[in-house]
Amino acid sequence: MKKILLLLLLLFIEQISFAQTPAIDSLNRLLSSAKQDTSRTIIMANLCQEYSYLNPDTAIKIAQQGFSLAHAIGYPRGEAACLLVMATVFSQTGNNAKSLDLSLRALKKAEKINDTQLLYIALTNIDASYYFQRDFNKALYYELKTKDLALDTNYIAITFENLGDIYEKLNQLDSARFYTERGYDLSVKLKDTVNMGSALNILGKIYAAMHQPAIAMDNYKLSLPYIRQFKDYASVGECLLGMAKIFQEGGRNDSCLYYAKEALQVAKENHISQMQLNATDFLAAYYKHINIDSAYTYLSGMVAIRDSIFSEEKSKEMENLSFDENMRQQEIAANKMAEEHARKNNLELIGITAGLIILISLFFVMSRSVIVHERWLKFLGILGLLVVFEYFYILVDPYVVKITNESPLWMLLCLLLIAVILEPIHNRIEHWITHKVIMKNKKLKLEAAKKTVARLENEKEG
Repeated sequence: MKKILLLLLLLFIEQISFAQTPAIDSLNRLLSSAKQDTSRTIIMANLCQEYSYLNPDTAIKIAQQGFSLAHAIGYPRGEAACLLVMATVFSQTGNNAKSLDLSLRALKKAEKINDTQLLYIALTNIDASYYFQRDFNKALYYELKTKDLALDTNYIAITFENLGDIYEKLNQLDSARFYTERGYDLSVKLKDTVNMGSALNILGKIYAAMHQPAIAMDNYKLSLPYIRQFKDYASVGECLLGMAKIFQEGGRNDSCLYYAKEALQVAKENHISQMQLNATDFLAAYYKHINIDSAYTYLSGMVAIRDSIFSEEKSKEMENLSFDENMRQQEIAANKMAEEHARKNNLELIGITAGLIILISLFFVMSRSVIVHERWLKFLGILGLLVVFEYFYILVDPYVVKITNESPLWMLLCLLLIAVILEPIHNRIEHWITHKVIMKNKKLKLEAAKKTVARLENEKEG
């Protein structure tokens, strides 16, 4: 589930010269010669990725150093990348609350620099935190957000497979199969064995839930070589445990026990708390009617792991983080609405301004060079004047509201003061329009009449 390491690898490949994740020794050699710049930050993030299964504590320490360097050199993309690899490690070790916290911090940085790739990975990480906390509805909410951010076919395939995985957990098996098969088909076209293996593993879970064990087992067997090759140990554990369940249903207890213990061993060796929980839970139930001592041993282990992952304190922390993020998203949405409203108002004001310019220009052209009836001049002049003063009121209204704090009495007094100031100006301009401009237009008419008379007299003499 959740090919976060693949996503992070896709992020790092674009910024460093190697095309595959190198071994720890190679990365350490690169780190020893790297300058204090962006490439050093990315090397540290890759090292964290390599250590994530071997030694989570070392992985976190390296990522913290990478984050500090990225922050010191002003490299927000590197900060977000290091936060995301740390979140992956915490999620793997069962600390979903800390993983969610780091992923939300990375999401904010990605939003600030508008980095689509980081946004996609951060949302997928957030989805994974809720998924492993078994809050599948919230996981679905965040995974659906990634659909519009998928950069290419590879990312689309990952989104489809993750959606299929979540729908399987929600027991919406038709949707689960639909998305997973689409993801698998895209991976086949890309010849992407990593995504193919993940999709086959999810299809195994889906067909097992649909009570088609033979098809489920075929998918598990096809998946296992791919996910082992990519070192996707979480999926390896899921696959082995899925096979154990099918063997149990078929009455093949030896095979069931073998694969269940192998799944637990993979989980322990690679510090995958969620898989340890699932495997010990299964083994405790398996031994319940066979060997009470073994059942008790696995049950004790299961309780300890469950408490570490799903403690009341961590659940409350997850709820608080969810609440804070919901409030932040609502604030972002409200700000977008306010910006859109302001943009529309600005466009309207620009339109009004343009209309005023056209109206005033038309008025002056008509009053100086075009002979029109004086009633039209009066109408256009007064109309333009009214629009100008109404426009002025629109402009000053926000300031009046701010100054008066929306007190009706003070708003009335302010508007009266503005009216007292504008009234004489209004009267003078109206007098100018109705007298001087009209007189100019009458003069134009007289001159035109004289020209007409002179022309007629010349024609008569001729």
